[in-house]
Formats: sequence, C-alpha cells, structure tokens
Amino acid sequence: MKSLLVQQFAIVRSDSAQAFENELNTRIKELYEYDPSVTISENGEYLTAKISFKAPIGEEWTRKDPTETGITFICQDCPNFEPILKADGTEDGRTRYGGCKFAEYKRTYKTSRACAVLYQMIENGGVRLCLSDSE
Repeated sequence: MKSLLVQQFAIVRSDSAQAFENELNTRIKELYEYDPSVTISENGEYLTAKISFKAPIGEEWTRKDPTETGITFICQDCPNFEPILKADGTEDGRTRYGGCKFAEYKRTYKTSRACAVLYQMIENGGVRLCLSDSE
C-alpha cells in the first residue's frame, strides 16, 4: 500500500531573533525529506514562520482482496464445484473431493477455501447469494 501524502503545516513563533532562527532551522532539518516551504511574517514583536510540507499520514485506501473481506466460502459453495456422483446420479457422500475446472489438478476438496474465481463471480454479479433457513 502507498502512503497518502497530505498538506501539513508547522508553525515557529518567537520574539527573539536568535531563538526564532534556531527553532526554524531545526524544524526545516526535521522536515527536509518532505520538501518544506517557509513563509515568514512579523506581527508586532513576534516573528512567525509557517512551514508547509506534504507528509504521509496513514495508508491510502486500496481495494481489498475479496478473499480478505471476512466472508469466507469453501469449494463446495461454488457453482463450479462438481461433486462425485454415484451410478444412479446422486451425490456420493463418502467422498471428500470433487471436480473443479479452476483447481490445479481439476480436483479439489469440498472443504478447501474457495479460490478467487468465486469471489470475482460474486463481485461481478455472476453469482448471487441468498439466505437459507435450513441451518
């Protein structure tokens, strides 16, 4: 992730020219890597410097990987998963795996974590989710 650069300011104010100079130089050295620019003004007996710079704060918002959203699915939940069938056409409950054209060897366990293909289909509207009262 990239850091978000935001305009920030530092203010140096003093009624002593020497103290003002020392503090201003110290702050400029601290902020050197952020390419500071300085505006100096006088207000009565006070010298004031406004140092503006762009510095990173926090992290820039980036799109999360769909598999990291906190909602997890298993291969058995995916419409691409093809369970092993018995001769009569019913699902064979004894097997723990099934077919999938997106799996490495075209076969995956039912309880394996679903791959990005399912999350992408959900995001693109190719698969819809619905609540089930059966559980």
